[in-house]
Amino acid sequence: SDDALSSYEKAIRLLPEEADAQYNKGLALVALGRFQDAIGAFEKVLEIDPGNTPALYSLDLTQTSLNETTA
Repeated sequence: SDDALSSYEKAIRLLPEEADAQYNKGLALVALGRFQDAIGAFEKVLEIDPGNTPALYSLDLTQTSLNETTA
């Protein structure tokens, strides 16, 4: 929801290197159908924590969903 997204953005402003908040922001963006923005959030998680398996998986799924909606 927009409220959840707002909360994650606030947490990221306070702790910009917090991978969990960034990941949850990505999930919230996916739920809102904002796939391109979600991809950016998941990529940021991977900059912070390159071995983050959930972020890798979510990035792949989100890219696939984006490709399906634009095809």
